[in-house]
Amino acid sequence: MARLSLVWGVLVTAAMGALAWQAPPVVEALRDRVFDSYQRLMPVETPTEAPVAVVDIDAEALARLGPWPWPRSYMAELVDRLFEHGAVAVGIDLDFTAPDPISLERILDSWSRFSTSVPPSLPDFGLRPNDTVFAEAIRGRPVVLRLWPADPALRRHETAEVRVLGAMPHALPEIRGIAFPISILASTAGGQGIGGLTPDNDGVVRRATLVARSDDTLVPGFAAELLRVVNGAQNYALRMDAGGELGLINRGRPWQLWIGGRSVPVARDASVRLLPAPDRADRVTGAMSILGARPRDAQITAQLTGRVVLLGSTAPGLVRMVTTPAAEQRPELLVQADLLEQILAGRSLSRPVWVEEAELAAILGLGLILSLLVGIGRVGGALAVMLVGGGAALLGGVTGYARAGLLADPALPVLTLILVCLPGILIRSQVRRRTRRMVAAQFNQPLPPAILDAVAAAPRAALTPRGAAREVTAMAIDLPGLAHRAAALPPEAALGTLARARAAIADTVGAHGGIFEATGDETGMAIWNAPLARDDHAGAALAAIPDLEAVVASALATGPSAALAPVRVALGIYGASAIIGSSGTRGTRRYCVIGPAKDLAAHLQLLTPSYGVSNCVGAATAIHCPAHLIAVELDRVVLRQDSEAEPVFTVLDRAHPGAERLARLLGEARAAFLDRDWPGAEAAFTSLAALDLEPGDMMQLARVYLDRIEAFQHTPPPVEWDGSALG
Repeated sequence: MARLSLVWGVLVTAAMGALAWQAPPVVEALRDRVFDSYQRLMPVETPTEAPVAVVDIDAEALARLGPWPWPRSYMAELVDRLFEHGAVAVGIDLDFTAPDPISLERILDSWSRFSTSVPPSLPDFGLRPNDTVFAEAIRGRPVVLRLWPADPALRRHETAEVRVLGAMPHALPEIRGIAFPISILASTAGGQGIGGLTPDNDGVVRRATLVARSDDTLVPGFAAELLRVVNGAQNYALRMDAGGELGLINRGRPWQLWIGGRSVPVARDASVRLLPAPDRADRVTGAMSILGARPRDAQITAQLTGRVVLLGSTAPGLVRMVTTPAAEQRPELLVQADLLEQILAGRSLSRPVWVEEAELAAILGLGLILSLLVGIGRVGGALAVMLVGGGAALLGGVTGYARAGLLADPALPVLTLILVCLPGILIRSQVRRRTRRMVAAQFNQPLPPAILDAVAAAPRAALTPRGAAREVTAMAIDLPGLAHRAAALPPEAALGTLARARAAIADTVGAHGGIFEATGDETGMAIWNAPLARDDHAGAALAAIPDLEAVVASALATGPSAALAPVRVALGIYGASAIIGSSGTRGTRRYCVIGPAKDLAAHLQLLTPSYGVSNCVGAATAIHCPAHLIAVELDRVVLRQDSEAEPVFTVLDRAHPGAERLARLLGEARAAFLDRDWPGAEAAFTSLAALDLEPGDMMQLARVYLDRIEAFQHTPPPVEWDGSALG
């Protein structure tokens, strides 16, 4: 039973440890959901001085200036106004992969494309192409344009170099093709970068890629490019953190993306985990407010001065919505702003190697401890470890996130505790229940619960199926005349009387560590030291005597049986060596106690009415009499054929008022009897018979000896006589 639940716990612990070590997709998905819950429960606090501002080409701007796409000359004007109002850098999250379709030369081209007539000749207004105007507006300025995924065969332009110091990281995301802005814009922009917000399999955007791979080229992310131009850096350096330590789980060190003098910790795939902030209206300015700010507007200047500006659109038809852990749907433009603020503020969510190793240690340590507790049956301790350990894991995860941005996953440790503890307890309970049924089936009477539990905990050791030799104490129990008297009652009352008496006897025997089996309507046999071994079996059997006498009297004093004549229990107790064990075939096994103890106990029980006492005890058992009882020698009796007479005792409760006096008077009378002082013995037993001493029938006890004295006066016993009855 212990082995099965222990094996279960060890296997579950090993399996959960392997999952933590390997981190398959299902485990990563579970961890992502745990970390998502952190962000929902503990959202990022909104900074009072946000380093990033958002300019939105919103529905109002489109309604007033016309639908998208706008002429690139509008964009040039918007960029000029942004820098006039103090922007330190501008990232434009819009698609410029095609020429301006509204530029004058493009209109003329489209006019003649499907016409055979000569195109109209327009006067020279001195207007430059819109793309040229936009290119001039961004030339030499810290402006970053966005790159877009596309067919690999499309044109390519150079991006800022990403140098890898050391071995190339293999986990970088692969982009098959990239669509660059048109050449005139790509060549004049301060930087170009991919969006980097790719949803996971469940559609939630949790990470932003700062560096990706396209064929053999490393391409920076949009946010990384903005940081580069803000810092005035020419390129990037991606390298392993020299301060990192070799991990047992990932066997790698943290990576750092160096952008000028700024170091950004990144994961092995050069990504950072997003920390979306609550939406703030003061961070977003409408494009019409910028375009209409002539001359320079003081309020807009205060909003943009010293800040990185993200220019994009949240208008219907242009907005790109993404799902984040903190909100169902948010415009990608605002998430990019959150990412920039997160990096500029130095906030990050990290999962160092030591956190993963601590999780593995918690899984293995707590899992094995719990397995051991369940295996040895310490259910209360196991539940306590599960609750305390699980609570500590949850508290540690929440506290680590709140105070240090650590991503500690309590899910696997908690799941380990639950899967080890609850099924382990259930397995142990089921096996224990089945074992209890198996044990109980080997006995004719129900075992006391405590004994049944102890035997079921180690059935082979207790039931000794191969047999064992052991000293046992047997107690023959009789309620003489009870069945005959109960027959005068109504059937239900008669059966109830016998059942109450048997139950009272069985409970009392069990309370003293023995087992009881009814052998007849009013008789039974109790055994001590089998199936459970105990050194004090003889003393335990003797200690049960006063309680048996009391409970039988109490059981018969209630209900219909109260009208019956009193019935006094008769007990015979004898200790001897026996062969014990479970025997039989599978499904029909029975527990056996083989030896003379039961027969001799029955013999002693039959002697009780002859001596007028409630119990007769063998000498080997009487020497173990507890201190609160008195063992008084009654006689010497031949109990076995071809053997000498043995002393027979009766056990009295010292608490009984007549016990001490009876022991003294009987001892004096028997001393005279053994000295062959027949007149003195006769006088002593005659005086004893005249006394009304409980417990016992003094008249019956005295008659046994007076009859012998009378016989010995006529025919003296032989010289070797030892005081036993003759003939």
